[in-house]
This record gives sequence, structure tokens and C-alpha cells, in this order.
Amino acid sequence: MGTRSYKSTSDIRTLPVPQPIRSLIAFRRISIAAGSTVLVAFDIPIERFHYWSVEKQAYVIDLEDYVIEIGASSSDIRQTCQIRVKDH
Repeated sequence: MGTRSYKSTSDIRTLPVPQPIRSLIAFRRISIAAGSTVLVAFDIPIERFHYWSVEKQAYVIDLEDYVIEIGASSSDIRQTCQIRVKDH
């Protein structure tokens, strides 16, 4: 919370446990009035967790744990959590 209104971007990135590279899976540009807080919610389709498998020559989704990073950018991570992607 600050004394001036501003615009910010909330990014959600995944860091799959077996993969070393982050992937941007969702973002939303939001306006925040001075002195206020905003709840930002995302519905993220399971397909956003896919990556290209060189071995299988296809996009795959690992049914494993992922670290979710939430922040204003990849260099400004403000929250993390771990989720498990299950068969859909």
C-alpha cells in the first residue's frame, strides 16, 4: 500500500521440479488505487503446464510437483507455493 495509485502486472510462472526453466503461464495487468490492496484470481488451464519433449517429439504434461511463483515480474517474485498436477 502506498500513497499513489499505480498500475502493476501480476505474473504467474511455473518452475516444474524436473525442468530447470521457468515458464510464464498467466499474467494480468491491474490498476491499484493508492492505499488499497487488490485480490487477483487466475483460472489456469492444465494445458499451460505442457512443454516440448525432445524424447517423445510431442508436448507433454508431467503429473508431478510444480513450484508456482507469483510476482510483478520474473525478477520480483513475491509469493511461491507448490502444487501437484494430477491427471485430468
